[in-house]
This record gives sequence, structure tokens and C-alpha cells, in this order.
Amino acid sequence: MFGSTLVSLTALTADSQTVIQQHRAFSVTNISLKRGDALHFSNQDDFTHEIYIESQVFSFESDEQEPGTVVTVVFTVAGHFPVRCHIHPKMHLDVDVN
Repeated sequence: MFGSTLVSLTALTADSQTVIQQHRAFSVTNISLKRGDALHFSNQDDFTHEIYIESQVFSFESDEQEPGTVVTVVFTVAGHFPVRCHIHPKMHLDVDVN
């Protein structure tokens, strides 16, 4: 029971931020989060994106993200994570998680 209380308290203290995808770019190039925070990627372009993060401690790959949709990534570990789009390789965002 104590363990589930801890999970609930952690979930309550988590935060979230939104990054806009528009003009084949992220709205910011660097962002800082706390461990457990969520980052929402909002596709406001007229074409598809595909988010991916690849590191030794944390990886994520979205399906194709159609215009008007949001992909959410919860960063569960601390570290530095480069975020890219498989479809548009010049799109980049550096996420630092404390």
C-alpha cells in the first residue's frame, strides 16, 4: 500500500509542457524538465511528423503523427535526450531532465 501511495504522490507532482511542431521545426530547441514530467508534441504543420528519442537510458518512437494530433512523452529518467523527427531530420530538440 505504501508503494502505491508513493506513485500517486509522484504523479501529482509531475508537470507538463507543450512543444509546437510547425514549419518543419520545434517551437524551442532546448527545454528542461523534472524526472516524471510530460512533454506534449503538438503537430500544427500540414504534414506528418514522427518523434524519436534514442539514448542508452531512455528511448521513444512515435507512430506517424498526423496534422492536428498530439504525442505525449513522459520522461521517467534523468539525463540529456536529443529529440528528432524521422521524417524531417533537421528538426531537433534537446531535453534535459533533472
